[in-house]
Amino acid sequence: MVFDYDGTLHECLRIYKPALQKAWDYLVAIGYEEPRQLRDEDCARWLGINVWDMWAGLAPEAPDYIHDCCIRIVQGHMKELVERGEARLFPGVPEMLASLAADGYDMVVLSNCKHDYKELHLASFGLMRWLRGFYAAEDFGFAPKPQIFRAIEADFPGRRFVVAGDRYKDLEVAREFGLPSVGCLYGYGGREELADATVLVSDVRELEAALRELC
Repeated sequence: MVFDYDGTLHECLRIYKPALQKAWDYLVAIGYEEPRQLRDEDCARWLGINVWDMWAGLAPEAPDYIHDCCIRIVQGHMKELVERGEARLFPGVPEMLASLAADGYDMVVLSNCKHDYKELHLASFGLMRWLRGFYAAEDFGFAPKPQIFRAIEADFPGRRFVVAGDRYKDLEVAREFGLPSVGCLYGYGGREELADATVLVSDVRELEAALRELC
C-alpha cells in the first residue's frame, strides 16, 4: 500500500494555514500584498503543489528571492508547530495503520516533502511502527512520484500495489503503472480531480476497507 502523506494521513492544513498566513503577513509588511486573513480554501488549493509554482501563483508580483523567503518562513513555522505538538494525523489513521500492519500488509508513504520534514514527522508520530518505508521527494532530487515509485518497486519486488491519495498528482503513479487507487475526498482535492480513482472515500474511516478490498 502506497500512501500520500499530507492530506491522506496527515491533517496538514492544521499547521500549513498558520504558516502560510505568517508568510503572507511578511509580504504585506514589505509592500507586496494587501492584508487579509487566508481562508481554508485559499490554503488547501496549494497543498501538494511544487512550492515555487505555488508562490508564483499566490504572489506573482514578488520576485524569486522573496518567494524563497516565504518558503523558508512556511517551512520554519510548520516545523515549530510540529515540535510544539500541534500537528495531527487524521482521526482514525493510527488505528487503521496498526490494524493493517497487524494483518501483515506492507505500507509505505510516498510524499513530495523534504527530508527534514519526513524525519520530523517520523519522530513525532512514531510512524515506522507501522510503515515499511517513507519515500521523500527530496531524497530523489524532487523527482516526480512515478519516478520515485520505481525505487519502491525495486524494494518490494513481485508485490501488488495499491495507491491512496487526495490530489491528482498522488494518483499519477496509479495511472502510469496501471494500479488500483483510492481517492481520498476528505483531504484537499475535489471529486473532479480524483474522478479516475478506482474507489472514492469521503471519510478516513472508509479507507481501510477500500484498501483491503483492492489488495
